[in-house]
Amino acid sequence: MDQIDTKLKTIFSEIFDISPNEINESSSKKEIPTWDSIRHLNLILEVESAFKVCFTPEQIITLQKYSDIRDAVKKYLSGN
Repeated sequence: MDQIDTKLKTIFSEIFDISPNEINESSSKKEIPTWDSIRHLNLILEVESAFKVCFTPEQIITLQKYSDIRDAVKKYLSGN
């Protein structure tokens, strides 16, 4: 697991009040009962702050799974 995954799992764990071990590639709103609209916004704000990235409103709507968020962060940080 790389640093991005480690940091993301910590953020997910804190926002959704779950163990980092419960978070995997397919973790999404469907699998995490505490993932509601308010926590989604809190998640996005924490991710943006932690990684110094900025998502567009359109992106925020599409970021519905752990893997989507991780991939978006990696893409942003790589400059693409």
